[in-house]
Amino acid sequence: MMSGSDNRGRRDAFQPPVPLEDRLWRHPSELGVYADTGPRVILRKRPAMSRVLVAAAMGLIGGSVIGIGALVASGSVGQNSTGSTVERIAAPIARTATVDELAVAEAALPSVASVRVRGPAGERTATGVVVRDDGMVLTNSDVLDAADDITVTLDDGTVYPATLVGRHRGTDLGVLDIEANGLPVAALPDARLDEAVAFGDSVVLVNAASAGDGPQVSEAVVSGPSTELPAEALGPDGGQGGTPMYGMVEVRLEPDATTNPAGGVLLDGNGSVLGIVTARTDGDDAARYATPFDYARQVYRQLMDSGEINTADLAVAVEELDDATADALNVSGGVVVSPVAAPAPDGLAPGDVITAINGADVNDLNDSVTEVRRYQPGDEVDIAVVRDGAPVTVVTRLRGAPGVP
Repeated sequence: MMSGSDNRGRRDAFQPPVPLEDRLWRHPSELGVYADTGPRVILRKRPAMSRVLVAAAMGLIGGSVIGIGALVASGSVGQNSTGSTVERIAAPIARTATVDELAVAEAALPSVASVRVRGPAGERTATGVVVRDDGMVLTNSDVLDAADDITVTLDDGTVYPATLVGRHRGTDLGVLDIEANGLPVAALPDARLDEAVAFGDSVVLVNAASAGDGPQVSEAVVSGPSTELPAEALGPDGGQGGTPMYGMVEVRLEPDATTNPAGGVLLDGNGSVLGIVTARTDGDDAARYATPFDYARQVYRQLMDSGEINTADLAVAVEELDDATADALNVSGGVVVSPVAAPAPDGLAPGDVITAINGADVNDLNDSVTEVRRYQPGDEVDIAVVRDGAPVTVVTRLRGAPGVP
């Protein structure tokens, strides 16, 4: 039996981008991408083309960033003000079968950082990404366990001490704060995961955990834009992650790419952030999993607001639908309200087979979690169920459930 307690919020009630007075949509050259920042990039591509490249001067992308997407000017387009924050939203893009890893990496690297954590377990590293120009950095939660000292090294080599704002194990996301302003920020897609990527799309994974050697850049292919990473997944130290993760972007690396299971940042062909890659793995060296940014954005904003996560929940335990029951009910999939669950006050009953949430098909537990998390606690949703062999629609008010820190 699995509970829906890890469920998240919905796009229909999705937290909007920061208000106009706090958001500047700018050209990258106005956001701190300077000509004198030239990162060293270790590029791993196809077998016949493996090589180590040194990135060209960042001036090549200061004026026109390759593949970064059109940015719409809103409000002031002058110099950054210390009184406002910048969060950069990327325009929708056309899907692409191939990408130029180096060009994508060059566009994104000014906002990618290396995170170093020291604690009783020793020293650990991870990749971070600057999501606001006032020093908000998104990274992996797992690496922050028992952290005594956290530092963030930016692409230009500047090192900052960092404080922990909050973390969430269910998405392996942590938010750090560094004392800085006017930083280059990542381009963030303003779209659902399934609208941004599809099966077979090429993407780029950037791992900046080892800042001294330069970030590792690998091409990957989307192999599952929404999948579950079970609780038995291996953590960064080889132990079990302990918390299932839902709605993950699953990608497969090129055959000659590094097999280091460290996390990273997943980029689309524009260089905008698709997701934050977890170091957890199912044991397949070629597979990586990323929390999609449409939900990561909700997580980090909640963490910044309160340091805690309050997710939407169905208020009943649900479990996978077995094939025999699906055949008997003539349904293609769904999840079952636990037969031992007490009847919910909003109408869901033990044995109900949930087949859709607000019109979105629910084929398995992963679907139910990812659909519910597009909403906020307190929202009402229409739940299509099969009860005693007949279709029924009930209206459910979602409850709030605290996330595991």
